[in-house]
Amino acid sequence: MFNFGNSMESVGIEKEEKELKIAILSGKSGQLKVENLTFVATESLATLKPFLKRNPIINTCVPSYDVLLRSLYLPLTKEKDIEEAVHFQAEPLLPYPIDQALISKQILDQSLNGSSLLLFSVKKESLQHHLEDCKELQIEPEKIACPQSALSLFAMQFIAKEKAVMIFHLQLKTITAVLVKEGKVLAAFSHQEGVENLINGYFQPQNSDHYFIEKTDSFWQSSEVFLRLKRTVMRLYLALSKELKTEQVEAVAITGKGAQIKGLADLLSKEFTVPLISTKKQEWSLEKNFDQLALYALPIGLAINGLNNKKNSIDFRQEQYTYPKPFQRLVKPLTIYLTATSIFSFLFFLLMQQFLQIEENKMKQSYVDLLANMGKSYAQFETIYLSKNAKSDSPKLSPLELSQQDLAERLAFLQQEIQSVPDTFPLFANIPRVSDVLAWLSTHPVLTKKEKNEKFSLENFNYTLVKRPEINKKKEKYQVKIELEFVTFVPKLARQFHDALITPNDFVDAKAEIKWNANHNHYKTSFYLKDKTSYL
Repeated sequence: MFNFGNSMESVGIEKEEKELKIAILSGKSGQLKVENLTFVATESLATLKPFLKRNPIINTCVPSYDVLLRSLYLPLTKEKDIEEAVHFQAEPLLPYPIDQALISKQILDQSLNGSSLLLFSVKKESLQHHLEDCKELQIEPEKIACPQSALSLFAMQFIAKEKAVMIFHLQLKTITAVLVKEGKVLAAFSHQEGVENLINGYFQPQNSDHYFIEKTDSFWQSSEVFLRLKRTVMRLYLALSKELKTEQVEAVAITGKGAQIKGLADLLSKEFTVPLISTKKQEWSLEKNFDQLALYALPIGLAINGLNNKKNSIDFRQEQYTYPKPFQRLVKPLTIYLTATSIFSFLFFLLMQQFLQIEENKMKQSYVDLLANMGKSYAQFETIYLSKNAKSDSPKLSPLELSQQDLAERLAFLQQEIQSVPDTFPLFANIPRVSDVLAWLSTHPVLTKKEKNEKFSLENFNYTLVKRPEINKKKEKYQVKIELEFVTFVPKLARQFHDALITPNDFVDAKAEIKWNANHNHYKTSFYLKDKTSYL
């Protein structure tokens, strides 16, 4: 997904009577961050729009009493095989036809022989009602989960990941009890009676975040509303405890509207045999006070579910209820990407045009240099070319005005002209002859010294034509090798002659190899003569 390095935002929304609880989380590289926790009255939905301006993933949930949980074991381990078998195997477990159900799953455990699953099922009719409610609220959820799975994700992130934890989510008209471990639901129950009567009858709002208790503890112990709530919570607590066969519940948490009532969690915790998670245990919280996190536990869990792309993520938007705009979040990044690509392509096109123009100018310069090497001026060749191609009336173009086609036509004409010239090679060499070399040696100032003991005796002279052009080697050039053997008793004289050979002169080719060998007073040297032959 394109996000250009920005963290993706996910919004969890919980609807409760005339209030929407909103949790905004951001996630990047597996790191979650709580950006905002707030609530919005349904009478003023305009205040909801600022929270959705960055086009986040919107997540909601169906009521917990509309969700059926069923355990299922399949002798399969591959994800593809499990997906194909789930609906067929789930049909006898549901009290309604499978074609009226939407099923999502969590894999609780896998072995070499099979997989243990927990199925979450909701009727299509219930999901349709939920979508209609969302439409009235002017929101389009991208993912629709359930409270049970959302609370399990909240517990994994903010309570304990590897321990069994029991959560009681107390809403106005519903209680959802969930036993979770490692972000998976082990068991869950719901009860359609919440804390609405307790709040309306006995609590008064202290501020926007909490309620407070006016009566004494003894009064609440005799309150029928509180006692009924406590009995309900205890029944759910005992029912969930039986689901753990070999483990113990490590902690209990009160979330939702119940966490908003000061003192209620402490009163209920007196009946539990395990510690209660509260503000006194700051180690349970990552970023905020746990009471505040607990109040928004459900929307936080829904937001985490939106950022969770794993196979155990719960989403009831399936079949005909699939999210209709899956690519809307890609519109802006793709627009930016395509715009940047277009700009880059245009700049690359301009750069390549400039490069081609430079290369074309180099080609035209090479063409002019070629004519100069052939002894022809550009203007002269243009006149000949235009006259022989019946274009004498055409204007003469400068080298820079020539197009690629003009240049190709002139090179083709020049190639024809070169091919029409007879294929010859030089037969007369312009190299020093034997007599020239002997005359040069006889008059050399080093070899003609007459002083005493400075005698130079030439023992051997060899003149060899090493290379020359032939009918099968027309590009070969003339090369003459001179080999000399001489005797002198003065090393200084030999060294002076050697220096004379390597010093630029009219006879010795300084670019060719010059060999020198000394054996007492006997010296040998070889060198090549300069070739002044004209080659076409």
